[in-house]
Amino acid sequence: MVFAPNRSSYDRISVMNTQRHLMLWGIQQVGKTTLINQLLSGHPGWTVKGFRTYTDFGAISGAIGPVYIAPVHPCGWYRRDEAVIGIRKQGQRSSYPAVFDRVGVRILQETQGADLLVMDEIGTMENDALAFQRAVLQSISASTPIIGVMKGQSSPFMDAVRNHPSVKTLEITLANRGKMLSLIDEFVSGSVIRLKAPSSSAESAPRPHPHR
Repeated sequence: MVFAPNRSSYDRISVMNTQRHLMLWGIQQVGKTTLINQLLSGHPGWTVKGFRTYTDFGAISGAIGPVYIAPVHPCGWYRRDEAVIGIRKQGQRSSYPAVFDRVGVRILQETQGADLLVMDEIGTMENDALAFQRAVLQSISASTPIIGVMKGQSSPFMDAVRNHPSVKTLEITLANRGKMLSLIDEFVSGSVIRLKAPSSSAESAPRPHPHR
């Protein structure tokens, strides 16, 4: 089953101010990660944490390559050779839930002080990684904004993410990707500003006069 929105991308983005997290989805290689990279390059002052997954193409004979999970932010404990979450092969792939649960969870536990979290990407390889799923959903329930990528398929975990009241999804297509950066930037920047607003507004708020 492929998730499809009922409204156009522009209709959906217009109501995003009620949410704080944005998940991009679309066909492979359409430019979802590129859009996130462009967003981040425009905001060098943000403290960005979270994770990314990537495939090391050609590293294994007879396979497309191993898939790794890696922190966006520096983590002194991280070891690449201990972060293989799966193997991609032609027409199939295997996954290692225990690595998601060990490495992925630890990455998400060390995101204090972030202005923005990156989750690139959420998919089906973590279907059996229950601790990792809990960590993702806990992050979504927290206040720090998230920009992420997710597969279009349906699974209990991905449905829980996309249907969370704090999450908005945005389809990226070949036809609209050139127009999406400004919309994504507007939404994510607004979420980051709102994250920082409570403390500043509390400091500037007028103090009530004591009763006389």
